[in-house]
Amino acid sequence: MITERAAPPAEDTTVLLYAVGGDHPLAGPCRRLVEAVGEGRVTATTPAEAIQGFVHVRARRRTRRDAAELGRSYAELLSPLLAVSADALAHGLRLFERHQSLGAFDAILAATALGAGPRRWSPPTGRSARCGACRGSIPQAPASSHSWPARAERPRR
Repeated sequence: MITERAAPPAEDTTVLLYAVGGDHPLAGPCRRLVEAVGEGRVTATTPAEAIQGFVHVRARRRTRRDAAELGRSYAELLSPLLAVSADALAHGLRLFERHQSLGAFDAILAATALGAGPRRWSPPTGRSARCGACRGSIPQAPASSHSWPARAERPRR
């Protein structure tokens, strides 16, 4: 369980996709996490690149307007966004070299999150890439579509 006292999780693009997607075993946990963030029960963040990835995939199945609107909503919900530093990029590339199941984007996201302090990834379980250095898992997700629930006002960090 992630609490407000734990460092905020870094949201992966797939978590964002599942949260607004259709039927899938990970859709429910991802929606609940996004709702908890919107209600202020959980804090979370992500780099702009994760939102860009979400918009890219979403626009392949929905309109560009829908994808951009949801991207803006996620940017607001997950702000302040993580910045990918040169050190995080270098660390991410080392993770990518060492972990065959970890994609380049996910390796750099993991390194950025580790450098910013989050202790683990978001909680969805299932098929995932494992990275011992990340102490968590990164779900492998197809894109899907669903209306994202309205976001409740949350306290500012």
